[in-house]
Amino acid sequence: MEPTNEPPWPGLKLSPSLPSEGGLSEWGSLNSWQPLLPTVLFHQALDGAFLEITPQIETLSGIPSEAWLHESPFWDYVHPADVDRVDAHFKRCQEIPEVHSLEYRLRIPEQSRIYWLSERRRCVTDRNGSRRFEGSWLDISAQKMAEQRLPASAWQRALASLTPGIAHDLNNHFASILALSDGFVRKTTKDHPFHEGSQTIRDSIQQSAKLIQRLVSVHLTRTGDWKYHTMPELLHEVLDFMRHSISRRITFQYDLTAETVPVHLDGVEFRRAMIALAKNTVDAIPNPASGTLKFKTRLSPRVLGHPADPVPENPLGFLGITVEDSGPGVPEALRAQLFQPWFSTKPPSEGTGLGLYGVRRFVQRCGGGITFQPGDISGASFTLWLPISDLNDASRHTPSHRLDVYLSGQSSEREAAAQSLKDLGFHVIATDLNPLELLQDQDEGPAAICLLKDVAMQWMQPVSRLIRSRRWNTRILCEHSESEGPPSYPDGVKPDISFSAPFSNPRHHGRIQSLLLPPN
Repeated sequence: MEPTNEPPWPGLKLSPSLPSEGGLSEWGSLNSWQPLLPTVLFHQALDGAFLEITPQIETLSGIPSEAWLHESPFWDYVHPADVDRVDAHFKRCQEIPEVHSLEYRLRIPEQSRIYWLSERRRCVTDRNGSRRFEGSWLDISAQKMAEQRLPASAWQRALASLTPGIAHDLNNHFASILALSDGFVRKTTKDHPFHEGSQTIRDSIQQSAKLIQRLVSVHLTRTGDWKYHTMPELLHEVLDFMRHSISRRITFQYDLTAETVPVHLDGVEFRRAMIALAKNTVDAIPNPASGTLKFKTRLSPRVLGHPADPVPENPLGFLGITVEDSGPGVPEALRAQLFQPWFSTKPPSEGTGLGLYGVRRFVQRCGGGITFQPGDISGASFTLWLPISDLNDASRHTPSHRLDVYLSGQSSEREAAAQSLKDLGFHVIATDLNPLELLQDQDEGPAAICLLKDVAMQWMQPVSRLIRSRRWNTRILCEHSESEGPPSYPDGVKPDISFSAPFSNPRHHGRIQSLLLPPN
């Protein structure tokens, strides 16, 4: 193949520079474009070893670019089922001098995750005659999972659309049978041979009509109506409906607190979340084996266990609703993925992979959390933690419109910073975790991400890159040392506001309000 002087990415003019190690030129002016690019760009040897790779690889895989260059062999991360296809792809690129595309999977054992990539690759020859690959990766994991799961979801929606018409016809039949049976009950005495049978028919029809009405309500009632509800009354209503709609091979057991507590939530979303959680646990019990679902409630001043997301403190405590099954349990390798969208252990035709993710999103909107606990021998339990209401929730921002602020850092000033943001009217999630872990699976970005001085430089660039790739209108606020002054951030990366420590200083409040709060 003839050597080529064509730039690796047409349209991007590379500035001249000195040769780097391995004989490759620096990417020059491409560096300033990298934060804006949704793809990972790379130079790769013919044996698969990376020569250069853009920093976006860390956002994609969680593994820094330096590790991919020196510590992480490419072939160790190709999914075993795709190794032969990728090997044939490499050979085809060397034989035919044009751009070749392939979709395949990367397996990251450290995270127990699998990523789908759309790759474009070609083989080029340098001036010195050495050959190498250059190409790009685009993460298409969500797209591939959607392609597999959405046909089943579409079919379920099609069936759901038939519910109103079927329910209407059934109610007409029920009304006729109810009127006839009630007439027999009224016209016969208790010792009449038809009296008891007519009474049974009437009661059964009334119960059936009630179940149909609840089914229609679950399918068609709109969400978004946040009200005060009392537990366990609302829970009893949901459990009664599920008891009639779940297989008789499953035994229900209850251990519900008798104490009545107020909660502020969307009743329709709560019913759907509980049904999704119960269905998930029922599906974990092998068919046709019988099994047990245990429902427990308890009151706690704080969330117990390790929630999937940080949970704001609630002075009145939390109500925990636990659903426990007698199935085989969840393998340890899969537990980290339980609440991620599109993840499912079922065949594509049997689930969308959005059940537990939907439950997680519901409790997030309520200001609560969800925890998972494996059984001692087998089985698993999931607990919804709902904040107990002080009957002032309705006067605050509703969860669908509240202003979420993520506060990340390990500084001793974190609690004071969180309290100052709460005093300004924000819903604060304070954590010492990597903010990317909290935001990776979010559909919508928070109002702001606040990085304290101990993590500001470390996370500023990847957080900024994530916000740009998702096109969120999320502001970045960074704290810096008062003595050292604002740091020099990388090109193309700059916080919306940079504060001198401490973050909680009242003199910063005006700038925060003017940036994040809408004008009156």
